[in-house]
Amino acid sequence: MSLVPVLRSGLRSGLRSGLNPGGLIAGVTRDTASGWYFPASAGEWTALMAFAGLATGNPSTANLCQEASGNLADSIGTVTLTLSGAGHLFNQAVAGFTRTAATTVDGTVGQKWINSTTAPDPSLTSTLYLTWIRMPAANPAAARDLVANAAGLDERVSTLTRQNVINGASTVGTGNLGGTVQILAMQHDNTASAFNGYNLAEKIAGTFAAAATNTNFILGGQTVAAADAGYLYNAIFQGAAAELTQAQMRTLYQTLTRDAIVPVVIPW
Repeated sequence: MSLVPVLRSGLRSGLRSGLNPGGLIAGVTRDTASGWYFPASAGEWTALMAFAGLATGNPSTANLCQEASGNLADSIGTVTLTLSGAGHLFNQAVAGFTRTAATTVDGTVGQKWINSTTAPDPSLTSTLYLTWIRMPAANPAAARDLVANAAGLDERVSTLTRQNVINGASTVGTGNLGGTVQILAMQHDNTASAFNGYNLAEKIAGTFAAAATNTNFILGGQTVAAADAGYLYNAIFQGAAAELTQAQMRTLYQTLTRDAIVPVVIPW
């Protein structure tokens, strides 16, 4: 079964492309083509979370992924992602978005952006990795890496272009996400002993295990080869801010896409 974001077009799309009856979220960066929000600073995240009614805390990292070359800076904290390997592509066009993507090439070993010093250690603190990704258009020949802390805490795209979250045990979603732009989440909640994956179409309940000590954070190919993936944005929440319930995650997703030109319905 194929699951993709539930989009409603036609007349409602035309109406939403004008002005949302509830008003836009003031002071928060909004992509003009898609209508999705991409908070560019700590202040913008504060505004978005307040609008959403979430008092859970801001991310500690935001990688905007709009650089023309090299490393991906952190606009909030100190988790700069350093270019590693070769052949990365930058400022790649994404259909339906003004925003561009920093892109990895399918099957390329070791092609990534990595921080191994200042990223949160999931053995010590809860972590939530929230990443806006243009997914591969075609099914990869083998599972590919998207986001990772280590082999034991890893987010991949499967051979059927499904979200695959790994916390020791591997759990694969049910929906083919090929060719879509997704907001993927991998949540390792130490307090609740919970491990979850999320995308616009589904929640994936994984198997929780204590994470090994590791301050790595990677976009791209770490434990397996890189995917044909375009990174539009990345945020890292840690500690209590990472411990959102499913209902709070749904509110966050709804808020980030609430003024989309083509409305997005979060079914979970």
